[in-house]
Amino acid sequence: MRVHPKNGITPRREDLEAAGIRILVSVPLERTLPSTVFHNFWQIAKRGWELFDGAIGRADVNRNRAAEALLDSNYTHLMMLDLDHLHVADVVERHARWVLQYPERLVISGLHFRRGEPFDPCAFAFGLDGELHPLAEWPQ
Repeated sequence: MRVHPKNGITPRREDLEAAGIRILVSVPLERTLPSTVFHNFWQIAKRGWELFDGAIGRADVNRNRAAEALLDSNYTHLMMLDLDHLHVADVVERHARWVLQYPERLVISGLHFRRGEPFDPCAFAFGLDGELHPLAEWPQ
């Protein structure tokens, strides 16, 4: 199945698995889980996606545990979601359509914006100087 991300076609989990894509969804449990957030993760799980919860603790440690779990599993991809966002039920499929379209890309991410002014995107990379630099300029 050839899917173009810009046309809005979202593949089903079965389509992804038929293409050899098996996704583990990581939920770093680092704080109290509000009921609204729990409901969103429950909807993702109801669609057939396995949620890896690691253990309750620091997010960075849990992310490392999820990466190790991926390497010791039959999953091909790891999706890391955060507790401070509300995710639509088909968030995994929406992101996975980019994997189908551009299989050579190893990392796919949503664009997240700073919660306060100047509301610019939180997208940075380390430069050769060892400092963080914005990936792109963003208009006001």
